[in-house]
Amino acid sequence: MRRREAMHAIAALVIAVPMRVLGQRRTPIRIGWLAIEPVASNLAAFREGMRENGHVEGTELVIEQRYAHDVSQFPPMATELARLDVDIIVATTSTAVRAVRKVAPRIPIVFVVADPVASGLVSSLAQPGGDMTGVATLLAELVGKRLQLLKEFTPGIHSFALLNDAAGVGIETQRVMLEQARDAARQVGIELRGSYPVKKADDIDSAFDAAAKSGTNAMVLVSSPWFHANMDRVVRAAMRVRMLTIYEHADFVRIGGLVSYGTDLRGVYRNVATYVDKILKGAPPATLPVEQVRKIELVINLKTAKALGLSIPQSVLLRADEVIQ
Repeated sequence: MRRREAMHAIAALVIAVPMRVLGQRRTPIRIGWLAIEPVASNLAAFREGMRENGHVEGTELVIEQRYAHDVSQFPPMATELARLDVDIIVATTSTAVRAVRKVAPRIPIVFVVADPVASGLVSSLAQPGGDMTGVATLLAELVGKRLQLLKEFTPGIHSFALLNDAAGVGIETQRVMLEQARDAARQVGIELRGSYPVKKADDIDSAFDAAAKSGTNAMVLVSSPWFHANMDRVVRAAMRVRMLTIYEHADFVRIGGLVSYGTDLRGVYRNVATYVDKILKGAPPATLPVEQVRKIELVINLKTAKALGLSIPQSVLLRADEVIQ
């Protein structure tokens, strides 16, 4: 290749590389937000993190929100975000990440998923490679701890059931959680009575009714963004049948749920904003190690415990990160 032809080829390649990859800034910055359901607290934490990094929503920052109430809606929504020429897409499930990667392979992605390596999204946590990085949350690994907490709450507990999102969101994580639940149940000495699949909001009440009629002592939620988005309905159903229920996130407990043991999602989404800021400033996603969440919160609602006739041991209360009176 002649020197002049080589220079033209390099120039064409530079022109083809999106401005976001070169770290150049434009106004407004456009962030795509692709999730299964709207969860106000997650978006609020992300906005807080963006403000902390100097990005104020309005003229300088626009967040294009898209919510796929069914996983089949992810591909067209990802296509729509790509047409809007967003700089980065924040995707909150592995299904959403795959949809974006298929239709917009060159847009950087910052994700929040349970196990990005097992899901095949990145080659490793330390070196994700490609154009994506983000936060790996602990989900399946916490099932055993939740069962141990249930036994501390009620030493005489003998059985529990799983509330399972059957709509297809995070199906890989749910399968792992079911396996973990079986193993943990044997170790803790609590019988797993089965899994109650939920496809729509009305199924939540039916699942709790069926579990209560079967004599099941407690319910454990299989981690799912869909349950988080419908947490009001879940908490009301649990309280209506007076079912001892342990949740995945503190938001459930702050609206009246009994107890949660899980990831600090507010911290997660503030960290997502930090990743977005670094990429906007020119850092290639492939060089940003995936963060594995280590901070786990125990949150207890004493008012709910009293309503259920439970006396929480002092040893458990002393370990709690937050106790709601």
